[in-house]
Amino acid sequence: MSKQQQFSELLGQRLTAAHQETADDLMWQQLQQRINKRRRKLTLWLSSAASLAFIGILSGILYSGQIEPEPLAVSDPVYRYQLEKLDVAIQQSIIRNDHEQVERLIAQRQQLNKPQPRTYTL
Repeated sequence: MSKQQQFSELLGQRLTAAHQETADDLMWQQLQQRINKRRRKLTLWLSSAASLAFIGILSGILYSGQIEPEPLAVSDPVYRYQLEKLDVAIQQSIIRNDHEQVERLIAQRQQLNKPQPRTYTL
């Protein structure tokens, strides 16, 4: 090693030794408290965001799971004929101003529109 390198090394050691200080325990505690506060805030924000995401996903699943009532398929000719017959009778009763007959016919039509339970025989 050359004398210049030895001198530089010795000077570097003395400079760093002069500036080395041990930190107080109080200072370390304050730093630790600051770090803990930041972690708590981060944890609070993350848990809030996760909760909102969970609620959003759950509400989306529940909303999409709702079954919309399907329109009644009028493919049966007898059923279609009965509905048309009732509609004509309702129109004629309205023209005659027979309100009681209109109410009875509408009730019959609503009863006819209700899906009937299927029965199976073995």
